[in-house]
Amino acid sequence: MQSTPDRPSWLELPEIESPWGTLCYAQNDDSLPFTLARTYFVRDIPAAAARGGHSHRRNREVVFCIHGACTLWLYDREGRELRFRLEQPRRGAYVPPGWWVELGDYSEAAMTLVMASQNYDEADYIRDPEEFFHAAPYPDPVYRPRP
Repeated sequence: MQSTPDRPSWLELPEIESPWGTLCYAQNDDSLPFTLARTYFVRDIPAAAARGGHSHRRNREVVFCIHGACTLWLYDREGRELRFRLEQPRRGAYVPPGWWVELGDYSEAAMTLVMASQNYDEADYIRDPEEFFHAAPYPDPVYRPRP
């Protein structure tokens, strides 16, 4: 397992190409910066959808768009933005705890896959932007057009 970074970053899964297709994989070795506890996917996402709207206290994730494309916006507590355009299935964005997550700008019928360091725990979520950002202004939600 890789060391666990404290800042968001790109992560590329290993892949094996063959005449029968390309296999991308992750396992608890150098593929992920944490021990994998949970995997889930969201499919048939409408292009106008806005997802996310939360932060995690402890959970670490890698977010992939394995069909189509979408944009992942991450904000620190001061409202500074990092943006990841997810459009290559093997390339995901690592999201450490303490970052506000927004997803949008989907292509039609996109599919995202998330690998997480913890099982689902509602107590790990911060869903109130005022609690997360404190005095900093809450960024525009992703479903608004961006320049």
